[in-house]
Amino acid sequence: MKSVCCAVSDAMVLYLMLTVVTYVHEVLAYPSGAGLEACATLTPQHGNLNTPRTDTSPYAVLVSKASYQPGENITVMLRGLCGHTIMGFLVQARRVDTADPRYRTNPNQALGTFSAVPGSKYTCNSVAGESLTHNGRFNGTSLLLSWTAPLRPEGHIQIKATFVEKFESFWTLVTSVVIEDPTATRLPGNPSDLRTKYIEPCDTDKPTTTSTTTATTTTTLATTMAATTPILIPSSATTVLSASTTMAPSSSPMTLQPPLTSVRLETSTLATTPRITPMPVLPSLSTSTSPSTVATSQTPVFQAMKIQCGQGYGCFRDCGSSVCTFQVAWQPRDQGVWFDVMVRTLSLAQKEWVAVGFSKDHMMGQDSVVECLQDGERNTARASFNGDRTNQVLQSVDKALITEVKIARSDGFLRCQFFRKMTDPDNRVFDLKQDWYLMLAQGLVDNAGEKLQHSGIPFVSAHLVDLQAIDDVRQWPWHDKLFIKIHGAVMAFAWIFCAGLGIVIARYYKPLWPAQKFCGRKVWFTVHRLCMVVMAILTTGGFVIIFIEAGDLAEISVVEFQKLHPVIGIVVTAVTVVQILLGCFRPSSASRNRPVFNWGHLLLGLSCHILAVFNMILGSKLSKARVHVATTYILYAYAVYQVLIAVVLEFITCNMRIKEKKQASYIIYERRNMVYSSTKEILEGESHKPPGSFAMGIMIRIHLLFVTAFSAATIALIVIAR
Repeated sequence: MKSVCCAVSDAMVLYLMLTVVTYVHEVLAYPSGAGLEACATLTPQHGNLNTPRTDTSPYAVLVSKASYQPGENITVMLRGLCGHTIMGFLVQARRVDTADPRYRTNPNQALGTFSAVPGSKYTCNSVAGESLTHNGRFNGTSLLLSWTAPLRPEGHIQIKATFVEKFESFWTLVTSVVIEDPTATRLPGNPSDLRTKYIEPCDTDKPTTTSTTTATTTTTLATTMAATTPILIPSSATTVLSASTTMAPSSSPMTLQPPLTSVRLETSTLATTPRITPMPVLPSLSTSTSPSTVATSQTPVFQAMKIQCGQGYGCFRDCGSSVCTFQVAWQPRDQGVWFDVMVRTLSLAQKEWVAVGFSKDHMMGQDSVVECLQDGERNTARASFNGDRTNQVLQSVDKALITEVKIARSDGFLRCQFFRKMTDPDNRVFDLKQDWYLMLAQGLVDNAGEKLQHSGIPFVSAHLVDLQAIDDVRQWPWHDKLFIKIHGAVMAFAWIFCAGLGIVIARYYKPLWPAQKFCGRKVWFTVHRLCMVVMAILTTGGFVIIFIEAGDLAEISVVEFQKLHPVIGIVVTAVTVVQILLGCFRPSSASRNRPVFNWGHLLLGLSCHILAVFNMILGSKLSKARVHVATTYILYAYAVYQVLIAVVLEFITCNMRIKEKKQASYIIYERRNMVYSSTKEILEGESHKPPGSFAMGIMIRIHLLFVTAFSAATIALIVIAR
């Protein structure tokens, strides 16, 4: 019974709890379908890779009708183009009219019901059937669904879907053409413009031209599909869906016409080749823009010229061999500077902002800003000012400060052009004749039309920029990010290698090397003390470095779990200092308070170690860290490994204790006629190694190898992070 009890280690239980808690939300991204966390935003939970693709979608959502009646069945097709397969999906129907009071009350409300097909299941509200997701891995390019409209008019609706091509590559909120409610107020503008833009179909997606006549009409129908794209079903299934559909030549390019034959379920032992209606080509994105609150323009959104950086235009940009992440171009004029700002979009929803800041240094705070907001059809450009922690829109500036405003989205970019005067009476509007660091930030706009916090770290110019000159400026070389990398690297070495080795040595290796001394003390104590002192120095140094880099306490959020990282870091640092002080002032071995110290020191050390590893996992998820998702998985693996090594060593040491007790009894009996002050002196006088020493020697070498590998891999990923 004692042997079994010995095997239950506090470290094992706590590490297991750590692994379960921090990993639970990750498993939602696996093939069993989208979890509840994805219901509101339609964004799968893929950890550090939880950012959807913003380039033109290779997927589209087709519907059989562009209007609906209550309770009507409408065919929906989820389609991948040019060989893009669907590994997973999540589909809902939602309102689209932002002026509808019901939309304002609940913009994410799912409407109508989908009929489940093989390989799918309901999620979010499993009884109502309003959300449908995959149920197993998929490897197809098309899926036909049947959607039943609500039993009463609910306003204009779009089918919205998320497509997962692979774990790190997915598109969210891909929308169909608007399915209009005939009883609702018509949408402003062209409803077709609200549909997600997708890539042009490849030749393999396009139909072959045939002509068909019926007994009642001589009307020539358009093309019928001859493609061989399979319906999306699990690879292990033997049932397939098939549909033969046609598309009338006069139909809207956004609408899939109703199939001539109903969708049917066929069962066969042989694979069948379905026939699916081809994807129409989406018209070019309109470049018209609604009047800005600052300035209006009826001219084309962007000037019909190609900006040549360094030739008539200055540029601040981040461009590779063929693609740019962002570009800020400027052209000095007599009364001010003309800007052309372009950055990759964050989402498919047309609710984003991009801002250019003028700063005296490369850190945010005390900056003059021009921000461009795209809130649906309402485009706005305005001046604002960054305080130390807040951004304030400037209401008192000259109305002619910002003019010639043009804002639009095109080819996966949000683009804003404007002219800004040199100066303004408001001293929070900086004089453009002076040199400033240029900053570029972007983020989303909420339903109330207000900016949300910027996404990631703002881009900063490498040096002060003369806006009256023509220059080609690159990004700040991220000297401040060097502090972030140093912080991550020293914490990884401190808590994976030093703490991982020091705790195991103190917990399990006291009986080994009984006759050997190192620096005048027992081997285990010297190694433990060295590891813990180095760990404390590195932890304190890492804490100071990141505090210098941040300049203040970073943003804290309970909703975004990883933003608890600063608070937990402070707790870990404080407990580490307390542990070192306790070790320095520990009571003597003969003191009656020594057992209290031993248990307190052990439990506090284990708890601190677990909290530190947990905090490193949170830190790896912060956008500012920009580390590869593999870093998080390495930390998960390290936590699991610590549980396993604790289990193995507990069993070995328990067996050692049992054998040692028998051996100690024999030694005391044999030397009963010798004079000793205590049993401890008898046992310490023995120089032989305890039973099990060989196995323990092997385990410490294995442990040393693993903690070295884990720490080296983590540090390497932190160092190479961009």
